[in-house]
Amino acid sequence: MDMEEKMIAFICPLGEEGSTVRKRSDDIMMHIIEPIAKELHYRVERADMLYGTFVMDDIITMLREADIVIADLTGLNPNVFYELGLRQATKGKCINIIDAKEKKLPFDNGYIRAIKYKYNSDNTYEAGSRLREDLKRRILKLQDMSW
Repeated sequence: MDMEEKMIAFICPLGEEGSTVRKRSDDIMMHIIEPIAKELHYRVERADMLYGTFVMDDIITMLREADIVIADLTGLNPNVFYELGLRQATKGKCINIIDAKEKKLPFDNGYIRAIKYKYNSDNTYEAGSRLREDLKRRILKLQDMSW
């Protein structure tokens, strides 16, 4: 990794190709996270974009090397929480997001304020404007903090 290159890891529920879960994660990554990342000179990685031999080795490396991790906790996906736990134990600097329809986060994750968003699959841009602003503000705040 180039010393100047910064990376945001996006951990999220992926679901099957073509599923509504995958569409939401793709939309959030493409229309919200990637434009912010580009503006702030980061690249974005996600587990399904990694092509090493062992999936968990790739994920652990991504989590360890990321400057910041954005975790979408929507659906309370066990894999997302596992990856978030690995990141919190090794490097911190996490930003949690969650669909406003979710009732409550588990106790251990409730202490970190999650950015709530309203996903609208027909109009991601409009629905994401506040999410974009909040994410950008948190990235700027976290990027220079030590863990």
